Amino acid sequence: MKRQWTGTALVTGASAGIGLEFARQMARRGCDVAMTARRADRLEAEAAAIRRATGRRVTTVPADLGDPDGALRLIEALDSSGVEPDYVVNNAGVGVFGAVVETPVDKLAGMLRLNMEALTVLSAEYGRRMAARGRGAILNIASTAAYQPVPYLAAYAATKAYVLHFSEAFAAELSGKGVRVFTLCPGATKSEFAEVAGAPNIEFVATSAEDCVRRALDAFDNRGIVYVDGLANLFGTYVGRFAPRPLLVRAVAAALGR
Repeated sequence: MKRQWTGTALVTGASAGIGLEFARQMARRGCDVAMTARRADRLEAEAAAIRRATGRRVTTVPADLGDPDGALRLIEALDSSGVEPDYVVNNAGVGVFGAVVETPVDKLAGMLRLNMEALTVLSAEYGRRMAARGRGAILNIASTAAYQPVPYLAAYAATKAYVLHFSEAFAAELSGKGVRVFTLCPGATKSEFAEVAGAPNIEFVATSAEDCVRRALDAFDNRGIVYVDGLANLFGTYVGRFAPRPLLVRAVAAALGR
């Protein structure tokens, strides 16, 4: 039997995919939820469905965390609404597929702000507040791409390596202060990622967001620190760490090159 969760969970990128599943499943496990994403209409529609299904309090705060001050404005909006998260799920992120030199620099800059800067700001501010209370948890979403360079998703994979390394170090800093930092590294997952990134569609080998999040929350309950979803993906991370790097990068480039 799964333990009952309490408190409020803030979930970013909550209008679809993994973020929406975190909002749904954390509400089912007993949390009130604060959902944020750019698409206000879709966000509110999904929030209403969660309210009906669970009876939990669900707050929506539309925000674009890719804006330079997006994370700070989100914190201000939550403070104004009286929402103080006990859990923060930093799921919002985006990929940009293609050669770096062929990618508009504004798209790259926006991805870096969203995937790294917003996550860091939210982790730091809410981590500080949680440490002062002596309780709380931050769940950061990295990727199996964090474990090796990925040509044609070069900047995206680098941002996820940052998320993984930052989160592991942050977990050590908060150890003993009543605050947990947990990192999920999903592999290919059925979501809007490939469509938005302009990447090849590999949903035929992808797991469902529902299953991925369920397993991740179970791993969190079991006191995990980093969870790689799926045995094949876990094996792949070992290949990424121990295979000869030049051969690995060339193989990925050949697989994804156009």
